[in-house]
Amino acid sequence: MSLPMPWPRVMVIDDSETDLLLAEIWLQRSGVAAEVVTCPRADLALTALCQCAESGGELPTLLLLDINMPGMGGFAFLDAKSALPDAALRTLPVVMLSSSPDEEEHQRALSHPAVLDFVVKPASPAVFQALAQRLSQA
Repeated sequence: MSLPMPWPRVMVIDDSETDLLLAEIWLQRSGVAAEVVTCPRADLALTALCQCAESGGELPTLLLLDINMPGMGGFAFLDAKSALPDAALRTLPVVMLSSSPDEEEHQRALSHPAVLDFVVKPASPAVFQALAQRLSQA
C-alpha cells in the first residue's frame, strides 16, 4: 500500500506521554503529517476510531501503534481492529512502534496484514522522514 505525503491525519497510540509529544512534534515539523492525533491507551483509540467511523468523521490515514502498553497492548489492538465490522477501520494501515529491538516481536508485527512497517523507539524526525519515504514508494 502506497501512502502519499504528507499524510493528512496520523493517530499515534502510545502510553508514554513523552513519546506521544515527540511523535506529534516530529511528524508535524518534518512535514510528514498535516495533523496528528494522540491517544494514550489502545482501548480509547479503538473507541475513538469506531465513534469517528459511525459519525462519518475523517479517519486517520495511518496509525502509529506502540506494542507494549498496559491494558490493551498493540497486538490485542490489532486483533480487535481486525474483528470490527467496518471495512475502513479493519484496513487502516498501521506502523508498529516499540522500544524493544526484539526480532521475534518485529516479525510478529510485520506478519499482520494491516502492518506496513516497524519502528524502534526512540524515533526522530529523520526516522519519520525515512518511514514516509518507504511508505510512499511501497
